[in-house]
Amino acid sequence: MSLILHDLDGQLRAWPATDRAWQFGDGVFRTGRVEQGQVDDLAGQLTHLLGDARKLALSPLPAPEALAQASQRIAQGHKHARIKWVISAGDSFGGYARAGEPRTLIALSPLNASWRPPQHVHAWICHTRLQAAGDWAGAKHLNRLENVMARRERAPSDCVEGLMCDAHGQLACGVSSNLFWRDRQGRLCTHPLDDCGVRGRTRARILAAAEAQGEAVRFVAERVADVLAEACELVAVNSLWGALSIDAVDDWRAQGRQTEAWMRELLHRPPRAGGA
Repeated sequence: MSLILHDLDGQLRAWPATDRAWQFGDGVFRTGRVEQGQVDDLAGQLTHLLGDARKLALSPLPAPEALAQASQRIAQGHKHARIKWVISAGDSFGGYARAGEPRTLIALSPLNASWRPPQHVHAWICHTRLQAAGDWAGAKHLNRLENVMARRERAPSDCVEGLMCDAHGQLACGVSSNLFWRDRQGRLCTHPLDDCGVRGRTRARILAAAEAQGEAVRFVAERVADVLAEACELVAVNSLWGALSIDAVDDWRAQGRQTEAWMRELLHRPPRAGGA
């Protein structure tokens, strides 16, 4: 898969040797999907991107309109692609102190025309845990070392996604996804992610849709064994997959895919103006 970098003027760019993004992971990013030349949920993605940047005190930031126009221009002509927005803290010349203004780059990775999200997903429980992130909890910053180390664990060959716990051993998210589960009372549940992990854009869309339909979501932090004991469905969500039902985790087996179907249907609806 090729990776093509652009600046806000649409010009091709390489990473500068002085950039803090690769030196320290100092910056933020978000990832979206391009279908038939259009960026899915563009306004929502950019709202989350800029919100993350403010958490890291990055300033000045590009105008949302300029980001949106550049994104659409870069996406034109691509049937299937992954798009990634990166705002780095700019340059560094030998120390931790920031020097200069933030830098914004947009990366486009064309996908094979036959690409589809994985099906019949099995998951494993990662040994690597998420640590408390303090004031920037929930932000998708560039320093994703916990996710990298979790992904390199020796997972069973039939497993697509790993499930990660917070520092207290409570099920929080997937390596590359947010998690929801439906308990035996029919309630939709998810970890609050108030001190770890990434609050993804797809997660926010599902929470907003549930609220609009009058469905109360339980924000719970429970150990993996307790979650699996009460869950009848477990769904991993991100901007590339959409919603993906997890069929098995160790000895646990899903009892249906109704929640995945409900989430996929609502994610195809246009987001409401001002929605999360």
